[in-house]
Amino acid sequence: MDIFLFNPDTDLALAANKQAYTASMPVRQMALGLAALPVWYATPGACILLPDEIFEEQEKYILRMNKAFAMDVRPLSYSHLSGIKEACFHPWGWNKSVRNRLLRAGVSPSCLPDEAQLEHLRQLSSREQVRRVLECFQEDPDYCGLSMNFSDEHSCQVFADAHPEGVVFKSPWSSSGKGLCWCRNGYDTRHKAWCTKVIREQGLVTAQPYYHRLSDFAMEFKHDGHGNVEFIGYSLFHTNEQGAYLGNVLASDEIIEKKLSQGLDTNVLPRIRKKMAEVLALFDYQGYMGVDMMVCQEEQTGRHLVHPCVEMNWRMNMGIVSHELMQRFVHPSCEGIMQVENLALSSLGKYDLEHDMNKTLDCLENGKVHKGKIILSWGNKSSFVAYASIYQGANCTASLSLP
Repeated sequence: MDIFLFNPDTDLALAANKQAYTASMPVRQMALGLAALPVWYATPGACILLPDEIFEEQEKYILRMNKAFAMDVRPLSYSHLSGIKEACFHPWGWNKSVRNRLLRAGVSPSCLPDEAQLEHLRQLSSREQVRRVLECFQEDPDYCGLSMNFSDEHSCQVFADAHPEGVVFKSPWSSSGKGLCWCRNGYDTRHKAWCTKVIREQGLVTAQPYYHRLSDFAMEFKHDGHGNVEFIGYSLFHTNEQGAYLGNVLASDEIIEKKLSQGLDTNVLPRIRKKMAEVLALFDYQGYMGVDMMVCQEEQTGRHLVHPCVEMNWRMNMGIVSHELMQRFVHPSCEGIMQVENLALSSLGKYDLEHDMNKTLDCLENGKVHKGKIILSWGNKSSFVAYASIYQGANCTASLSLP
């Protein structure tokens, strides 16, 4: 039995490295609001694990989606986990906290990774691994990208002084857009204090130069654990100035590759796909993972280059969700945007969104969305909602923007 669950605090839990980790209130609210998100990428016949407090309303939502899209997934509450001895769990990401939560719910340890496996995955998930990957791409003139790991604060200052155009310091573990410290106007006491604190708490700081970013994207892969890595597809996404996730473009891989390739030399992206799969095969890992990349513009020449490894996500991620959503539930002639919003901070009305979804579900053709909005996960006990806006016509995403 396959059991999927959404735990968006996984990167923060890796940083805390505790069995009894408790996320902040906004992250807990997101976990409630987006608890049903695995519906859109779970394997047929799988169960979606839901907190008891929202089980009833989420069960109704899942059964409705099953009927509308001819899915075959089943809701499952934590209270029904006791005694499960044969199951394969698929959290958003593994960490000590989620393992402990499942153990306390009565799941047999034989169904879960052990402490040594979790520690190995935690080390893989550290941003210090970016340097190892980038070293494999240094000889190609179509690529850019540098990442350094420092365990002393003085080296951070030296690196910043050597890159007056700006640098970003990163903690080894943090969630999207967090754990970053931008240094654009000289290294000062604020940067020194930040680097000192992170080194004391997490052992090191990673540092990368500032690049003139044109596009954020990712390549998504699946590792079988035996040295074979499959390219799943592209993820074209939007972030804010601080690097926090805003949303994913829904489009075919062909359209995304064509959009990203504008200004690049021929076959740059296919070369990266092939090389990255070879590099990832060297890691001891099994499961989905994504590599965040950028198309950058070289300041001196104006030439477009690819940064092949900005971040690495050794877990499920929004890029894979958007890819599965596009492949399985959106008509190939359409495109769109997948977003996550906090309705408490948005002008978007939940009843308007629900009204739009009702109209969309009435117009499905062979289980595919042609136009409209679909709520991907949402509950009355949380202000967070994930939804997709689908538009008719190819290449429409060129004109779409996110707030």
